[in-house]
Amino acid sequence: MLFDSLFDPPGKGQIAEEWFKRCQPIIESLESYKAKNHRYPDALSDLVPAYAIAVPVEDLKKGTLQYRRQEESYELRFTYYGPGVNHCAYRPGSKWACSGYY
Repeated sequence: MLFDSLFDPPGKGQIAEEWFKRCQPIIESLESYKAKNHRYPDALSDLVPAYAIAVPVEDLKKGTLQYRRQEESYELRFTYYGPGVNHCAYRPGSKWACSGYY
């Protein structure tokens, strides 16, 4: 219990906020893509160069950032460490949902 009070919960704190900031332009690009193409892209690389300046390829390769198209929607997910392992997922029409473990 004391351990929990010493650290930010999943989705809170500086590291999570930095990830939310990094993901916001991607979310905006995904929405622009859908407005023009009437569907979400199959991969984030489909956004470059017309909808996004750059896609964080290294984060995709490492698996710390993941995108998955799901029929008429998508999920954008990131993983960060400290403390423990934390996962945050975003789906259109909802807010970020975060969970984690030590």
